Amino acid sequence: MGQRYTTEQVARIFRIPLDRLRRLQREGVLPATIADGRRRYYSFQDLVAVRTYAGLIRSGVEARRVHAAVSQLRALLPEVTHPLSDLRVCSDGDRIVVTRAGEGPFDGESGQRLLDFEVQDLSREVVARLEPAREVPRRADDWFERACALEDAGDLDAAEDALRRVLELEPQHIAAVVNLGNLRYRRGDVDGARRQYEQALAIAPDRAEGYYNVGFLLLDGGDPRGAVPLLHAALDRDPEFPDAYYNLALAYERLGQLERARDLWRRCLELDPAGAYAEDAREGLRRIEGL
Repeated sequence: MGQRYTTEQVARIFRIPLDRLRRLQREGVLPATIADGRRRYYSFQDLVAVRTYAGLIRSGVEARRVHAAVSQLRALLPEVTHPLSDLRVCSDGDRIVVTRAGEGPFDGESGQRLLDFEVQDLSREVVARLEPAREVPRRADDWFERACALEDAGDLDAAEDALRRVLELEPQHIAAVVNLGNLRYRRGDVDGARRQYEQALAIAPDRAEGYYNVGFLLLDGGDPRGAVPLLHAALDRDPEFPDAYYNLALAYERLGQLERARDLWRRCLELDPAGAYAEDAREGLRRIEGL
């Protein structure tokens, strides 16, 4: 299996706000094409598209223009599955210029300065940021990068140790607090995971993830009534969070409030019809509509 990257890692590599990257993923502008259970990961080829998008934004192209260009390219070239990685997409400071192998720019212009999005440069950038460093990290963010790489490599003990080092240096490093909770949940330590998620909630009460994670644990532990207000709080902070819609629907189904569950599953599918929870949401709708 080729290398795969979490949404959190990709957001850090390209300095894209996490909520924005998730939205771009849901909208199909920057899809994560590797599915593993309920989670989705970015392939290296996906990272080519993310780097192209980030480069266009840095060069001054408005996000709405990039989105429109992706839609137009898909309409013009239906055989091109991922325009931002399968084509050369650049900016000359004013226009979005598209070049296909063996063909000239789509705009028919020449002599324009094109931004360089070469794959070899990207490969070196990704490796430099994500592979465990040979030297001992000194900064909290360096330890966090090492923890992510160790987790990806399957060394959960070393990843947890690295996350503890992050928190020794920066006790309110929100991503490290959450990732430590994720690790503990993976290892079956639900109480430990909940302590971490509640700490994240205390550190960043304006972010949806803390409410969602605690609500998920309550639902997973058989307390749908306790999960409901937390999942609503997550959606108050991020109204386009499909995972929260799915789990809130599941909580309402378990409470016997089937109309609410149905509406929430439909909203989940509107936001992310091919996402990790999409098939489960469709199955939930079938259960309700079959009654």
